[in-house]
This record gives sequence, structure tokens and C-alpha cells, in this order.
Amino acid sequence: MLRCLHGVEAQSQAILDTLDSIITNSKDPSLPRLSRSPLSYDSETLKSDLSDILSSATELGNSRISRIVSVRAEQHAQLKLREFFQYFEESWTFVVACEVLCRRMIVGFRGTLVSQSKAFLQAFHGKRLQDSAKLVEDEQWGQIEVSQRSQRIVDVIVECAVKDAVEVVFAKPSAVNGVTNGTSLTPSMETPPPTAPVPNGEGAGIAATGNAKYLKVEERTYYVVSATMQVLQLVIDYLKVIVNLPLMNMECMSRLVEFLKVSVPCRPNRDRRLRGDA
Repeated sequence: MLRCLHGVEAQSQAILDTLDSIITNSKDPSLPRLSRSPLSYDSETLKSDLSDILSSATELGNSRISRIVSVRAEQHAQLKLREFFQYFEESWTFVVACEVLCRRMIVGFRGTLVSQSKAFLQAFHGKRLQDSAKLVEDEQWGQIEVSQRSQRIVDVIVECAVKDAVEVVFAKPSAVNGVTNGTSLTPSMETPPPTAPVPNGEGAGIAATGNAKYLKVEERTYYVVSATMQVLQLVIDYLKVIVNLPLMNMECMSRLVEFLKVSVPCRPNRDRRLRGDA
């Protein structure tokens, strides 16, 4: 579609160049009389008309694409985050390229993308609320050891307060042999299976397995349960949305606040018992 629109632009420019060449030749006394036939036209009016044709073609193309994409609205809302990012990034790049080409905003496809982004975020948020509720419901509230990977999850969250951690940044989709490929700059952070619970307060520092007895958050340390680490991994998912889909920043932040309110119930007695003082 974009190649076709560039073709329309090239043909419009060819028309203008041809007319300019004819007018120039008509004023050349060295050419035969037949080659100097009088010709005049309003160049500004013609340029405006050709620009309108290009804009109309662009809007029509975006409108048709919007109709096609709208058929898959429900499927797009259920995509995984990385898959939706690839779809959104390619589509948004197309919209921006069209707007640059015709020098005006194209509402049709842009509006559809914004609408589908909101639907995706709603489904994304709802799924994680369900997962979080199940984690809290099934939790036995027994302390677990903290693996290096689990510690890195917390470090990434802290790091994202001042910059985009590489673990949450997706690479831009690129075409390789006609196949779109979009990957993150680093391997995706997956929540490892929680380690077996250990008696509360039994030792500190690094266990014999290489795992820490407590979770370190900046200068503080905490004993944690399995649900804690898995909820923190879900927070990483929200950070990936914020970093890679800036169009949804404000809405995602409000959903993240809601997620944390639901996922961190008030349990003062347990918190006091599980918190470490090391």
C-alpha cells in the first residue's frame, strides 16, 4: 500500500515536471514553431489538486486497512504482549509514514489502532488481576529462598524508576527474508518456579544452593513468599507496556496502581513476621 502511495506521489511530480518542460520549450525561439505551441496553467492550483488526490488516496487506503484490521479486534486483544507490540509497531510506522507522505493527519487507521490498544490493555490488565488473585488465594505464606533471577526482577523495577532497563525493552520489528522478527534486547524474564519453603528466620545471606535467604530492595532486606515474587514478575509486564507502547503510558500507569492495590492486601502480622532486619 505504501509503495502504491509513493507511486501516486511520483506520478504527480512527473506531471508537474512534464508541464514545466513543455512551457520552457515553448519559450525557446531556437526550436521549430510546432514545438513552441503556447501553454499556460496555474501551477499552484495544479499542485493543490494533485496533493488532494494523494491525500484522498492515502485516506482511502487507510480506511480500507482499518476495516480489515477491525475484523480481528477480538483476536488482537488476546495477543501476547510481544505479539501485540510487533503488530502495533508495524501498523503505527505505516500510519506515520502515510501522514508524512501527504503532510496531514490520517484519522481512519490511527483511530482503530488507538481503540485496539485500549482493548488490549483492558484484556492484559484483567488477565493479570485474575492471576494475582489466584496467587494470593493459593499462597501458603511460607518463606522461600530468593534466586539471583528473582533478585534481578526487583533490581529491574528499581532501575526503571530512572531509566529503561534493557530487560524490558523490545527491539523494533525488522523484516528478514520477508518475515517480521521482533525480539527483546535481552532474553525475556520469566518467573522461575518458587523454591521450597524454609522455616522462617533460619539463616541469612546466601544459602548452600546459591540462593539468598532474603530479597534486597535498595538498602532494605525482606523475607518473601512465592506469591510475592510472581506478583513482581507481573509488575515487570506492566513496565514492558509502559516502555514499549508509550501511547498507553497514562492508562497503563493507572492500571498498574490498581493492580498493586489488589495484589498487596493488608497483612500487617504476616508482614512483620516475614520482614528481615539484616
